[in-house]
Amino acid sequence: MATVGRRGFFQTLLAAPAAIGAAKLAQTPGQEQKPKERVDFYRDPIRTPRAATFYGADAVDDIEKLNHQVAVVGIPFDLGTTFRPGTRFGPVSLRRVAGGGPPPSGDKKWPGYYDYEEGERYLVDVSRADVGDVNIMPADFMPNFDRITDTVKKILAKKALPVVLGGDHSITFPVMRGYEGIEGKIHIIHFDSHLDFSDGGGFVRFAHGNPLRRSIELSWVSGLSSLGIRGLTTNTQTYEEGQQMGVQVIPALRMLRMGIKEAIASIPQADNYYITFDVDVIDPSLLTGTGTPVPGGLTYYQAKEALQEIAKKGGKIVGYEFVEVDPEYEMFETSSRMSARLMMDFLCAIFKHQGEKHPQPT
Repeated sequence: MATVGRRGFFQTLLAAPAAIGAAKLAQTPGQEQKPKERVDFYRDPIRTPRAATFYGADAVDDIEKLNHQVAVVGIPFDLGTTFRPGTRFGPVSLRRVAGGGPPPSGDKKWPGYYDYEEGERYLVDVSRADVGDVNIMPADFMPNFDRITDTVKKILAKKALPVVLGGDHSITFPVMRGYEGIEGKIHIIHFDSHLDFSDGGGFVRFAHGNPLRRSIELSWVSGLSSLGIRGLTTNTQTYEEGQQMGVQVIPALRMLRMGIKEAIASIPQADNYYITFDVDVIDPSLLTGTGTPVPGGLTYYQAKEALQEIAKKGGKIVGYEFVEVDPEYEMFETSSRMSARLMMDFLCAIFKHQGEKHPQPT
């Protein structure tokens, strides 16, 4: 009986397409079903919906409606990775660990955070938005770079301060392209254990080992300071080319011996600063969640002090990014938590020391 039952089931299954076809032929003209519109998951430049926002910032799903002093944007891109992938999960991890809750309903003004160690309250009445993630397409560099650049341009057009959640370090170049037309030039301050200044030899020119070389080629970038560099190499060509192009390099050990304040003071004065912070500048015994860790580096407090000193320098901070957060290689979210906290520490320092340079858009 079981065999007969199975045979009957398969006979019915095989007859189904014929029955459907006969039903379609029986339809009168004009009753044919129209084919469904094809769904393009990568049509929109910003991916929505999303769960948490960064430190409870207002969720803004349309940049055209942005009316905030700060705009957080995620760039879940790791196609430029040469070693361990996974930084595409950085933005969601940074948001997940960045607590704080939303502001009171109907009130865009944030009451601020009190820092027990500093004894101060920060970000009072500073309006912050999280505009979501750039909608990254698979296996396609340049269209994704264009989306990143266009998103940054839109944020800047709304007079908001871009705060970027990476992503691998290759995103720096398309982000910097978005600053074309800025008033004054930009000096890039680069925290990293690697130079990321390789020319690529004509082959790989846009991976996460090239972004600072590509960025300094832009006419609106005036210079580059790289801090925290360390490690071993058999080829010093990239370093030597950087020196010839005027790149300031402060290796990690020299930075610690001269002191954080003195190291930051040695960075040239500029009209504008953009800070790109690769989290592998932090000692990997403290921050494991990154793709290319190098022994040595900064502690949380040293990195925090460095960022605070940058905010005091006088030049306008026109944006910053944290890149190479790879939650696949961390335990208990400690790397994401440290990175998110440093991002917030820097935002607090920016609005303490130069809040007048980032007024509420009107």
